[in-house]
Amino acid sequence: MLLRIRHTTPPRVAGPPRQLRHLLEITGADTVLHIHNNIQARPPRIEYMFDDLPEDLPRLETLRVWHTLWLTRINAKIAAVHQRQAETEHGRRHRPEPPDWTVELGIGAGRPPIAVHTHSLHIDRTGGRALVACNSVAEIPVIDLSTDRVIARVPVEIDGMRAVAFTNDNEYALVTVERNSTVAVVDLRDYRVTRYIPVGPGPRGITIDDDDTFYISAFARPTTMLGDHEMEPHSVTVVHLDGVDLSTDDGDAQFEEVRVGYGPCSVSIFDTEKVSYDAQKLNEAAEELASTTVA
Repeated sequence: MLLRIRHTTPPRVAGPPRQLRHLLEITGADTVLHIHNNIQARPPRIEYMFDDLPEDLPRLETLRVWHTLWLTRINAKIAAVHQRQAETEHGRRHRPEPPDWTVELGIGAGRPPIAVHTHSLHIDRTGGRALVACNSVAEIPVIDLSTDRVIARVPVEIDGMRAVAFTNDNEYALVTVERNSTVAVVDLRDYRVTRYIPVGPGPRGITIDDDDTFYISAFARPTTMLGDHEMEPHSVTVVHLDGVDLSTDDGDAQFEEVRVGYGPCSVSIFDTEKVSYDAQKLNEAAEELASTTVA
């Protein structure tokens, strides 16, 4: 019974010895097996290769229908994969150049620009160039505003730029680098970093006054690298540039620190003669904030 139903190719024996032939005759297996007197007498193996199909027409026709259906599905899948690969290649070949920068517009009348895809952008004092503080790449793009194209990419030692300011003579840009707690000084004549000025941990916002004293908010992220300088977190670092040659890394700037609330992100300068405020309330609020701030 097993010889009849459990085979994938026609069972055969070539050149069996006399004892085996006698055993096959006793058991009736010789009626199932193809017995050949010797190896040379058996038909070529190719005639039996993969011949595991049933012998009756109904099952053969059923198998043909089934495999036709599968072949149709396989051909359709192959066509779909070819089309998808062709579309992917077409998109790769015809993909437009990525924009150098994008602007997010606000709401309301005129829809003024409110942000860019990078962390901060500032226009120099001539109005002709903009520097971009990129938080995720170790470079500072310089945009020519007459063409809206990047004309230079200033490499820096680490990513994590946050904000940009310009000296009053417009010869240097000052860029806060949060990851290593410095301000990168960029020479705007040849677009290179001339020095790194250490400031408070996690610098973000930056502004500069008419005397080239600049102010940086030290946000103090836990991951901030403090380097060799020790400065207070949650503060504003005041850096005096009097007599400091920004074209080299010689000489040290003079520093001051002002403790403020936790996580300062930005800093700004305003003219008290033009902006109305209550000095007494401001001083009281500052004193209260300073008294409740924990080092």
